[in-house]
Amino acid sequence: MLQLKALCLVLCLTGTVWSADDETSFAGAGATGRGPRVVESGTASECKQDSWPICSDEDWGPKCPSGCRIQGLADKTDKDFSKRIDAIRKALTDSQSTYKTVDITTKETYNLIKDNLIQGQTGEGLYSEVSDDLRRRIVVLKSKVDIQLSRIKSLESSIREQVQTMKRRRSEEHTS
Repeated sequence: MLQLKALCLVLCLTGTVWSADDETSFAGAGATGRGPRVVESGTASECKQDSWPICSDEDWGPKCPSGCRIQGLADKTDKDFSKRIDAIRKALTDSQSTYKTVDITTKETYNLIKDNLIQGQTGEGLYSEVSDDLRRRIVVLKSKVDIQLSRIKSLESSIREQVQTMKRRRSEEHTS
């Protein structure tokens, strides 16, 4: 493992020394490690005009990179963005006024019905108390009805027995 690390170190050092020794044709031509540079035919002295009109592609060559085409495109893009920003501002203003109107209407409506809402809550509490009382009364009545039904059944069976007994006695009197 140690031998492998030493071999890698030697190869790296050798590559570094070899590349620094001689200039290649690439470096001799003026290029650097970052790549070749574009050479424009114009110079900085030709770029004295501040405002350039939009030019055609044929005019591009003699102008400097900050020249007419770039300025024209920047102006066009600036106008486009200004229109978009104005549209967004207008929509924002409309939305803000709509929000304010809706917010004010909501608050006014709430203030108008606030008393009714409070009374409704109170009424719901009263309703639940009354309904609970009625449920209790119904349960009591149901138990009383059940008791009365059982009494009626017992009385009915007692009456049947008495009728049976009377019929038996009559039949005994007739036979005797």
